[in-house]
Amino acid sequence: MPDRDPQLPPIAVDDLRAHADLGLSSAAGRRLERRMERRMERRMRRSLGRAPGPSPRPPSLRLLSRRTRVVVVAVVAALALSSAAVAALVATNESAPLDGRFSPAGTSVPHPGATYRFDVRPNLAVGTVGWCTVITLSDAGRPGGGSDCGSARTTADPVLDGGGLSIFDRPGDPRSERQIAYAIVDHRIAAGRRGSDGVVVTARSDRRLPAGWRSIVVVQAGAHGIGYVGPDGRPVRRLTDTEQGAARIPDQARRRVGPAALARLARCGLDGAPGSAVRVDGGRALSAAPQPSADVNGRAFLSCASARITYRDRGYIATVLLDAADPGRARPDELPGAVPRGGDVELAATAQAQPALARRVGRAWIVVQGPDATGRAAVLHDLRIPHR
Repeated sequence: MPDRDPQLPPIAVDDLRAHADLGLSSAAGRRLERRMERRMERRMRRSLGRAPGPSPRPPSLRLLSRRTRVVVVAVVAALALSSAAVAALVATNESAPLDGRFSPAGTSVPHPGATYRFDVRPNLAVGTVGWCTVITLSDAGRPGGGSDCGSARTTADPVLDGGGLSIFDRPGDPRSERQIAYAIVDHRIAAGRRGSDGVVVTARSDRRLPAGWRSIVVVQAGAHGIGYVGPDGRPVRRLTDTEQGAARIPDQARRRVGPAALARLARCGLDGAPGSAVRVDGGRALSAAPQPSADVNGRAFLSCASARITYRDRGYIATVLLDAADPGRARPDELPGAVPRGGDVELAATAQAQPALARRVGRAWIVVQGPDATGRAAVLHDLRIPHR
C-alpha cells in the first residue's frame, strides 16, 4: 500500500503558478522567487512537525491531487525544481479516459447523451499478430463508431495505434466539427500535445489496454490530431508511412483445414470433447509451425487457428491464441479488457464487436464468439486442444 502524503499546509494554486511564472530574467525576479521558496519551505517545515491526523486535505491540495501524481510530487519537492519545470507540470493535465462524454460544438458542457468508448482486442484473423481498436459512439441517441484491425508493431514504433474520429453537429458545416483523437503508446511517449490549442495531456493506463501500453485521448474542435511528447519534454518524431509499414509484424501463411486435420495440429488444434454436442466443421490454421515474432513491441498474441462450430443448430467461431514473441510460453499474457466470469474471462460486446468468452488451455487462449452467452459457455467448455 503506498505511503500517505504528509499533511501539508495550504499552498494556494495561485502561489504555485506565481512561482512558476517568475522566470530568471531579472535580479528582482530572482529575489522574489527566493522569497517564495522560503515561504513554501517554512510552511512545509511547520507541517512536517505536526502529528499525523485525520484532518481533511486543504481544498487547494485536493485540486492538485486530481492531477497526475507528478504534480503532487512537484509541490513537495518544489525547492529542487526550476521555475520552468514547475510551470510545465502545472500546465499539464491527464488525458481524457478511454470512455467518457464530449461536448456539442461551441459549448464546454458535456452532453449526457454524447458518449464515446475505446476498446482494444487481439486481432483474431488467423496468421496475424495484431490488435483491433474498437470505437463506439452515441451522440444524442444516434449510435456510431468503427473498428480498425491491423498488425502489431516492432520495437521501432512507440505507437500501437492512433487516429481520430470526426463528428459534425451540422452536416457539411466545418465549424460544427469535433474530433476525438486517440493514440495508444509505449513508455517512450509520456504525453500528447492537443493540436487545437497546444495543451499537453499525460498518457494514462487502463486495464483495457495491452500490458505496458497507455492511452492519450483528446476531444477538440476541428481535426488537428495529437503531437507526441517524450519523458524529457521534447517532441517525439512521428514515423513516416514507409517507416510504419516496415515496423509492422508480417502475417504468417495460413490455409483451410478440415475437422480431422484441425484436430491433429500441435498447440493450435481444436476438437470437441467425446460425447459433446459441439461439432467442429473445419476452419483455418497456419501453414507451418507457429513462428516467434521476437521483435514485437509488447505482449501481443498470434492467432494460429480458428474453427467454425455448430452447437444446437447455431453457429460459433473459436480461435486459438498463442504468445506472439514465444509461442511455446507456458502462460500467455492476460487479454486486455477481460472481465472475470467464473473461471473464464469475458470480452464485453460493443456496437462494433461481438461478445466473446475465453479461457486458458495449456499454452493458449481459446476465444469463443457467438450469438448467446449460454451457447458460448457450453462451446468453450466442450472444446479441447488435443495436442498441446
